[in-house]
Amino acid sequence: MVKSMQGATAGKIRSHWWSRGCWWVPGSYGDVNQADVAPTLAALLGTNIPASAQGRARTEMLTLSAEQKAAVERASAAQQAVLAQAYGKAIGHPVSVAQGADVVAATQSAMDAALTARLRTERLPRAIIAIVLALIPAGILLLRRGWTMAWLLAGALLYVVLFNVRYAVLAGRTYSLSSITSSGDFTSLVLLSALVAFALSWLLPAFGLRIFRRGPGSAARLTVALALTTVYLLLLPILWSFAVNGLFVTWALPDFGSMFVALLSGIQALIVAAGGVILCGVAALIARLAFRPGTRR
Repeated sequence: MVKSMQGATAGKIRSHWWSRGCWWVPGSYGDVNQADVAPTLAALLGTNIPASAQGRARTEMLTLSAEQKAAVERASAAQQAVLAQAYGKAIGHPVSVAQGADVVAATQSAMDAALTARLRTERLPRAIIAIVLALIPAGILLLRRGWTMAWLLAGALLYVVLFNVRYAVLAGRTYSLSSITSSGDFTSLVLLSALVAFALSWLLPAFGLRIFRRGPGSAARLTVALALTTVYLLLLPILWSFAVNGLFVTWALPDFGSMFVALLSGIQALIVAAGGVILCGVAALIARLAFRPGTRR
């Protein structure tokens, strides 16, 4: 623990406040950061600054003498130095604090920089893996370019648009856990939205490519291809979350936004895969009823 001031100084401050009968300087100070509350109260009471405090004591708000303010600043500088050292040891990356007038701001900035540097070191190899995994299917799609693939991509993109319009605009949900009121409500919303969006997006390539005139086999294959193309697009946010957060939560809190989008995409991928199987049978049945021998496949 880092002491904010020596006991004699603390006693001197307390006697000064009690003798004055007023502990603070009246005035308007604007917004106060929550992190500043603990060190300010410590200075007010003449006690130790909490070892993990990341704010500064607002001495301009307190009735302190120049000597007492200097004591608080020295204590704050010592506490921040120990905090930076402990933080660097905890994350496995050194914290280099630049010399400046505001030691608290400089220390917090250095800690943020160390955190970013450590995360960047871990994210780079994961990003390379994610890019490679994303480019392999993209390369296959590029090699099979043509009108068929263009219609399939259009259908997959239409699914993404329709689902997010239903989820974010019509249902008014956000891409965070705060939008989940219950597991049942969330599951039913995603399930219904994904099935309806996939069914509507399936109609685009179905009629654009006239799959019902190609026979049951061709209709089923094109439906499966649409489901796979849509699942591929849904896997991209999952790969992005892997690059940012990794497979498991370890020493740092994950980015909850990317993790939630990855979770939402994973659920959709399962629903689309199951819906693709159902629509595959529907497409084959419709094509069988509409197909006439001798027509072009």
